[in-house]
Amino acid sequence: MPMKRANLLFFLLLLFPSCFQKVGEPLTLVEKGKKYLSTSQYQEALSVFQQLEAENPKSCDAAYGILLAQAGLGLNTLNSLFSVIFSALGSLGGSDETTLPSLFPVYPLQPLQNTSTSDTINSIIEQFFIPFLSQFQQVETAVQRIEQTGCTFWLDHYVVDLRLGDIIWVYMDLRGEWSVVEAKIIGAIFDLITAVDYLVLSLDLNVNLDPIFTALLRIFVNCTQQDDVMQCVNNFSDNTIPYPVADKLLAITRGDLVTTLRALGFIFARSPNFLAWHPSRYGYFLEVGTEFASSLTRIADAFNILMNRKTDVPGYDLHDDPTDDVIVFKDSATIGAYDPDDDIYMNAYNPLKPELEMKEDNICYNIFIGVSPINDDPNAMEWCKNTFFDVFKSIIISDAFAKLLDFMYDWANIFSGKDQEGLIRPGELRDVLLGSLVPIPDVFSFKPQAWFSKTPDEFLRTVSPPREWLPFYRDMDGDEYEDFVVEGETYSSSSTYPCSATYIKYGDCPHFPTSFTWFKSATPLNLQIPPDCEGPTENVFLLYMAPQDPSLGGALYVNLDSSEFPVCSNSIEDAVRNTGAPYVLLTPDTQGRYLFNKALNIIFKQFSGLISSGGASSP
Repeated sequence: MPMKRANLLFFLLLLFPSCFQKVGEPLTLVEKGKKYLSTSQYQEALSVFQQLEAENPKSCDAAYGILLAQAGLGLNTLNSLFSVIFSALGSLGGSDETTLPSLFPVYPLQPLQNTSTSDTINSIIEQFFIPFLSQFQQVETAVQRIEQTGCTFWLDHYVVDLRLGDIIWVYMDLRGEWSVVEAKIIGAIFDLITAVDYLVLSLDLNVNLDPIFTALLRIFVNCTQQDDVMQCVNNFSDNTIPYPVADKLLAITRGDLVTTLRALGFIFARSPNFLAWHPSRYGYFLEVGTEFASSLTRIADAFNILMNRKTDVPGYDLHDDPTDDVIVFKDSATIGAYDPDDDIYMNAYNPLKPELEMKEDNICYNIFIGVSPINDDPNAMEWCKNTFFDVFKSIIISDAFAKLLDFMYDWANIFSGKDQEGLIRPGELRDVLLGSLVPIPDVFSFKPQAWFSKTPDEFLRTVSPPREWLPFYRDMDGDEYEDFVVEGETYSSSSTYPCSATYIKYGDCPHFPTSFTWFKSATPLNLQIPPDCEGPTENVFLLYMAPQDPSLGGALYVNLDSSEFPVCSNSIEDAVRNTGAPYVLLTPDTQGRYLFNKALNIIFKQFSGLISSGGASSP
């Protein structure tokens, strides 16, 4: 008998070794990595799961562990980035006046000493945006492995903590089964961040904002208590800030849209490389479309899988109990039937509020913590659940949302280059989500492949940088500081107001100077465009700009055949309509500027209820 018992014990140890694990026995790599993840020790978790990957390159646990560790490190990096931005803004100026408690006494302002805007921006790029690229590659590899296998990963704790400065914006503890759905959503977020990262790296961001920060401090410290702020600024006895800078900043505070836009022109004139292509990193822009397409595809895939619309997913069990998933979709009836009784939520908890058991309570609390009094107001919590949560759920399960997902696939093909000739038409969304609330005029469309389907050399030669998509700038008022060439039209019941020479016109008028000296042109330019039959009304203010390149680098088109684009008795418009093309590429000339502004103001009219007539005042 003793021998038989010994043999039986040996046999059980072979079958169930984990059941007889001794206290204090070392954890496996998976257990050790999960423990680090549950305590937000993401760098330690990453090291462990990378070791596991080296031992077993096909390990699902290694892929998911690396993904969640990198996601946690990404959140920490974003928190650090926001902290650096806030602290940098507070440190510009080099004097004690940069802190709020010492703003009230009147001190002589010192010129910027500690740092410059360009130095701060370049430091942020070097510290955050460039190092992000290696993280993105590891995330992409991990997501692809999970997509190929459809594997899952169980985790009891995973804290999502996002802060803006010292304010906690999101704080939640996610738990449950992580599947291909959650992996695709995380991957989509990283794809989008990668696209933004590539965009930032492709641009030259050297901008001189130091005079603005200095002027703002000077005004705030010395003049906010004065009855006449402008007179106070005018009486400055030293030259620490140029008077025109303060004048333009004060003009922005008038609430006048046209004045505000015009006043920003001197920033670009005094920063000649700002938003031009970076001389050595411009090639990153060519990858933006691919990353954005991947983000659209993955988010559409994730929701289609989640709601059982997509069934051909490796390793994904459609009949698995969803209640222990991190993101849960419970079909109240049969698979494929969507109705208001369906439930969608996240298994999100908050250690600071353990008494909140309902999923809706947790989501509302986790989103608004530290930002509003919603956490302590039962009525506000109820409002959050009945609007933010329930309305969101009703949108997700609607047929319109399914159509939006189809649009995402179509647009992904256009951005990725699978559809070389396709146009992105925001107007197509009118019947999907926003049509009943905010109709979108189908007047603009753009062709991403005009940017992305080029070699780096072709791109640099043929695609204008974003700074050239903005209006021309010139010294409009003789103060030696440039203004953007922007004008407006406002309504007047009086017939005594002609189309005067000011930049606020009354009625449907011609726009822009007839002769314009531009430092890039050997001969004066004629920017003037004729009236466009889109005159203002009592509740509608119209905005006109003279863009250097209204085609946005050869990608922006305008729809001439739309019923929302009424024919004007204008030779330019009639000539373009005779081409017979429904969408016409805008050109950097009088024709292009005319069509750009007409289409822009059709949109202004459509959104007139939001903009109203408060956009301008008479100068």
